[in-house]
Amino acid sequence: LVIGAGASGLVAAKTLRERGHEVCIVTDSHKVGGTFENKSYKDARMVSSKYLTCFSDFRRPAAEVHMSLADYVVYLEEYVAHFRLGEVMRTGTKVINVQRRGGAYAGAL
Repeated sequence: LVIGAGASGLVAAKTLRERGHEVCIVTDSHKVGGTFENKSYKDARMVSSKYLTCFSDFRRPAAEVHMSLADYVVYLEEYVAHFRLGEVMRTGTKVINVQRRGGAYAGAL
């Protein structure tokens, strides 16, 4: 279970899938992007450059050096499409709690 569809959650889910794990991404939002989508200022821009912000396995050479947050969210949406993460994502899903049971974790959604 990956909680959140921001940059960290998406890359974690992609990496876990590549290593053969069954993955489910949940986000209480209806879009990917996490804080970049849900808690941003109008016309805000990324502080880090595209060279640091874009993932090494999914570069954006034509992007502005400091992308707008809106452009970064589009980048994350393209990342989801490219790595087929939408297949394992549940949007509009709030996690109530997560508990460890034996050697596994169980979540209440």
